[in-house]
Amino acid sequence: MKRRLSAWNSPGLMLKAIEKNQPSRLCWLLSLSLLSWFLLFYFHVVIFGEHSILPISAQRKWTPETLDYIIFFVDNSGKKVSPWHDIPLQIQKRQTSILSIWEDPSFANSEAEGALGDNDPVDVVEIGEHRGKVGEILKVKPLSALAMIDEGELDWKIVAISLDDPRASLVNDIDDVDKHFPGTLTAIRNWFRDYKIPDGKPANKFGLGNKAANKDYALKVITETNESWAKLVKRSIPNGDLSLL
Repeated sequence: MKRRLSAWNSPGLMLKAIEKNQPSRLCWLLSLSLLSWFLLFYFHVVIFGEHSILPISAQRKWTPETLDYIIFFVDNSGKKVSPWHDIPLQIQKRQTSILSIWEDPSFANSEAEGALGDNDPVDVVEIGEHRGKVGEILKVKPLSALAMIDEGELDWKIVAISLDDPRASLVNDIDDVDKHFPGTLTAIRNWFRDYKIPDGKPANKFGLGNKAANKDYALKVITETNESWAKLVKRSIPNGDLSLL
């Protein structure tokens, strides 16, 4: 069976299923105990930059918090669309629209101990105060990047803030995060480092000298992984079990 990165298991940028009470999985929603205002919102489609929100909405079926519960996206005609392929992604104020990003499992990153990409879209951690809804589309700006190495695979975390957040105008780079959201980057890194330990797995590691990178580096990651996605959909790279529909 083809693995389809679709509305219920992957994103335009970050889209993962919520599975509550399963702390061993990546697919869950967590509020960091150290930062009550900080939430990881999975099943969000995140658009980088000042791009108008498209007439796309999330549709839901069955009972929330059950294995039958699904979410899919439709356009204004009711046609199902892929958040991975069909929702535009625009970096900053550039005129070129880019659709999505993907971590190439054949690319070894020398700045992250030679780890290969994890074959998923890039994850986004939104640090604003808004508690998003499942399936919500957010406009965000990237601020920083963490090169998490999860069981030998590179799993980028882009730290961003919603453009609608009251403090969005105050934060434009990593130094602003430290100033206006003190302790946030450390808390994010520590949580992603340790969250598998209760399952008996080792702590995750981080490339880039175990430090968070600045906005320019985050944009570099987004651009490079978008280029990987473009090669994937053009079939310049083997797609394996990923559906490109």
